[in-house]
Amino acid sequence: MAGKSDREIIEFATSRGLTVLTLDLEFGQRYYFEAQPPCGVMVLRVKPANPENVNIALRNFLDSEFYKKHRLESCLTIISKGRVRIIGK
Repeated sequence: MAGKSDREIIEFATSRGLTVLTLDLEFGQRYYFEAQPPCGVMVLRVKPANPENVNIALRNFLDSEFYKKHRLESCLTIISKGRVRIIGK
C-alpha cells in the first residue's frame, strides 16, 4: 500500500479483518500506543531487511509453536531473530 497514510493502512486492514505486517517499528508503536487499533500489527525487526531475511523470520515465526498457541488479533507483535514480543490483549 505504498503511498497510503498509516491511518489508511489501519482502516483497510481493520475493515477486512487483516493484520498489518511492517518493517516500521514506529508504525506499530504509534498506532498501538496512541490509537489501539482493532487490527493486529506485526513488526519484523530483521537486519538487513532484505526479502530473504524477511521471509526467513516470517517463516520461522509462522512455523513456531508460539504462533500456534497465541491469538494475536489486536496485538502489537514484534518479531526479531530468536525473539517474539507481544504487546496487547
